[in-house]
Amino acid sequence: MELKNNTVWIINGNDCFSIFSSKEYAEDYKKSLIEIWEKSMVRDTIPPQLNNLDEIEKYGKDYPEVIFVNNNHYSLVKGYTGNAKGSTSYWYYELMSNKEWDGYYQDFVSEFIVEDYVILK
Repeated sequence: MELKNNTVWIINGNDCFSIFSSKEYAEDYKKSLIEIWEKSMVRDTIPPQLNNLDEIEKYGKDYPEVIFVNNNHYSLVKGYTGNAKGSTSYWYYELMSNKEWDGYYQDFVSEFIVEDYVILK
């Protein structure tokens, strides 16, 4: 890695830590991570509601926090109901508003921090 002005750029956040020799490389890498994240949400259909703890334990790992189906974003709703007869857990997807999606997107993107560090000899 060839350094310019003895400086490196570090991307940190969202389970990422990478070092680059230029700010352009760091920003390009950040964009690629965001694209990968966005593509990981794409689904053909909305998964069915999970109606009990057994279903949640069996299929829950395939239910991300947000999905993207037919140009709409959906957030995962996790719930629990209980009464004298017993209790039930459930998961289902609910349509997100544009404002909710924008906030969710900005929260994810803002977790990536690109900082420059000068290396002293």
